[in-house]
Amino acid sequence: YACALLPAPPLLVLDEPTATLDADGAALVDAVRAWQQERGGLLVVATNDPAEALWGDLAVRIDGRD
Repeated sequence: YACALLPAPPLLVLDEPTATLDADGAALVDAVRAWQQERGGLLVVATNDPAEALWGDLAVRIDGRD
């Protein structure tokens, strides 16, 4: 995350950001999310975790059904 944030990107894309992390790791991801939001940057999260799905202002569901 530090390398991704170093240039202060306007767009940050995270895929399953807290998967397999312990509580401390998940707290770091939450801090990254908050930092991106405070800066006015755009955060895109791909997730199956209901808690992570609540991070955004907009949700797009892709379920693969016809």
